[in-house]
This record gives sequence, C-alpha cells and structure tokens, in this order.
Amino acid sequence: MSSVMTITDVVQLVGLCALVFIPLGYWLVPRAVAFVRWLRWRLFQARRFRHVGALDDYLKQKN
Repeated sequence: MSSVMTITDVVQLVGLCALVFIPLGYWLVPRAVAFVRWLRWRLFQARRFRHVGALDDYLKQKN
C-alpha cells in the first residue's frame, strides 16, 4: 500500500464529496441554524419578556 494518492483516488474523493457532503450540508445547515435560533430563544430570550407592571403586580400580591 502506498502513501501517495493517485489521480483516481483524488477523483473518487471529489466525487464522494460532491455526492454526499455537499447535498447533506445543503439540507442540514439551514435546519441547524433554525434549531440553534429556536434553542437560544427558548432558553434565553423568552425569559426577558415581561408585561408592563409585572413587578408592581407581584408586589401588590405579596402585601
């Protein structure tokens, strides 16, 4: 077994990338971006929204 890649090996590698990894990335990347946005919103952003006067309502309930 030689450690040198032949032209045939290079062509097969390029073909593999063209047939498998490019379509997979084209399909997967937008879904991954949407999932990360949803996850950030779900974990961090949703807690920041409070209706106006929420603290005042809370304090009135305690007293």
